[in-house]
Order: sequence, then structure tokens, then C-alpha cells
Amino acid sequence: MVKQVVTTICFFLFHCIISYWAFMSSCSIHSSPKISIPAIARYFGTKGRYEDVNTYLIDDLLATNNSLVTLPSSKCSEIHLTAIIRHGTRYPTTKNIQKMREFYDLVVRDATGNLNCLSEIKSQWKMWYTDDMDGRLVDKGRADHRHLAQRLIKWFPSLLTEDNVRNGRVKLITSSKHRCVNSTIAFREGLMKGLSIKVELEPAVNDALMRYFDQCERFVKEVENNKSALEEVKRFNEGPEMKRVMEKMADRLDVPYASITDDSVEAAFFLCAYEFTIHDLNSPWCQLFDEVDAQLNKGI
Repeated sequence: MVKQVVTTICFFLFHCIISYWAFMSSCSIHSSPKISIPAIARYFGTKGRYEDVNTYLIDDLLATNNSLVTLPSSKCSEIHLTAIIRHGTRYPTTKNIQKMREFYDLVVRDATGNLNCLSEIKSQWKMWYTDDMDGRLVDKGRADHRHLAQRLIKWFPSLLTEDNVRNGRVKLITSSKHRCVNSTIAFREGLMKGLSIKVELEPAVNDALMRYFDQCERFVKEVENNKSALEEVKRFNEGPEMKRVMEKMADRLDVPYASITDDSVEAAFFLCAYEFTIHDLNSPWCQLFDEVDAQLNKGI
């Protein structure tokens, strides 16, 4: 009997959950020059760089950690792989860009603190995010997936093969979200480059599978359209820990406490995280946080 090998790669979008093999990471095919990493970068969560979690990638972006895929026995062999992979690095959504713009305007207009970062923000930093970016994949996000594909080839050389691709045993499935579709295309490019082939491999768009929650009546009713579903988030944002973070930020900026809200804190955190993740810049916005502040924001 001929053993059939099937490889399925699925690209999907969740609001904040990454569910995949524990080896998603990457950036560029060559190691980058040494850059200044924000002290709070480890708390960026889904807004962070994959190589800051898997630090061995900083020196070799195509490196693999084989301990993650060690077979339980020498008698075992790979016969199937399903990888559920989050989209690559993206711009902020329009909603968050608007929050970031409002906070930037507040700082430029009202902040009078004596932090060095304030002078830099006011004199040099420009609000370059625009509403039409709206969560779209950035170049780095495409690189994320091209290089992930090449690492997966190294991890599973018996599954991700030219023969399996040519004979339709490798399938790509994506949701219709633009950042997911573009991530899938970039993954395909990496697969073709890693195998040194050119083959038609069209991804299938399947929202019923990849965005099943949008079509789940109970989820839409009880969670998506239910304000009380986020009651715990509301209590956290109004709690003493977040209140202290807001007060510390107001003190640093020398603005009234009433000027800083949980949205302000979130916007500042995004300004710090996205600058580093997209452009490798240790932004002056990062100086508005200490480690305790960052730990609390990681969960938002």
C-alpha cells in the first residue's frame, strides 16, 4: 500500500490568540545589524517580533530548533502535518490608529514634562500612520511567512517536498482577510524558493473553517454583540493596577490625571511596539513605560 502524505497549511485571524506549532518566528534571510531593543519588548505579545521570543533567529533567521519536532522513537516517521498559522506582522487597525493619533495630539499639545523622549517626540517624531493602513500586512510580515516556509521545509523534509507539492498533497487554506491572504501568498513564495520550484498552488479561501466564529450564531450573540462579555476587561481597566499606570503616565507627561485614560495607555504602548516591530526602532514612546506598566499592558 502506498502511504499518502498530506500537508495542510492554514492561515487565520484571531483577535489575540496565536494557535500553531510553537515555532513561528522570522524576519529577514540574513541576520540584522545589532539594533537597540526596547527594555519592555518582551511584553509586546502579539505585537512583538518573533525573533525576540526565539532569540536564536537573531543570528540566523533560517535556523531551526530541532528539539521542537523530535520524534518520540526512531521507529516513527512523519506522515501528516497540519500547521495553523497566524498572519504576519501588520499595521495597526484603523480603530487603534485613531487612538494613537489622539494620544499623539495630546502629547504634542499638552505635555510639559522634562523627559528627553518628549523633546524628541515633539521635534522629530511625525504621526505617519494613516487610516487606510487598517491592519494590512507589512513587508516584514511577508518576510515572516516566506522564511517560516523555508524553516518548515528543513523541519519536515519528507513532507514538504517537490513531489508532494506537484501532486496536490500540499494544500493552503486561508480566511478572506487581506492580511491572511497576503500571508498565505508570501508563505507560498517561501515554499517555492525553498524547494527551488515553480508550481501552481492556489490557496483556498474558506471562512467557514478559518473564521468559523463569525458564522457561529451563539458566539455572535453572546460574545461579539454582547457588551457584558467584556465585563472583566472593563473591571481591569478601571481597577487599581491600571489606575496607577495611568497616573504614572500623567506624571511623566505632566498633564492632569483626567487627561490619561486606559485608551491613552494602550495607544502609547502600541506606538512603542509597532515602531519596533515594523521598523526595528527603539521609539521614544517606549520611555513612557517601566517594566511594571508593560507587564500590565501585555494582557490588554
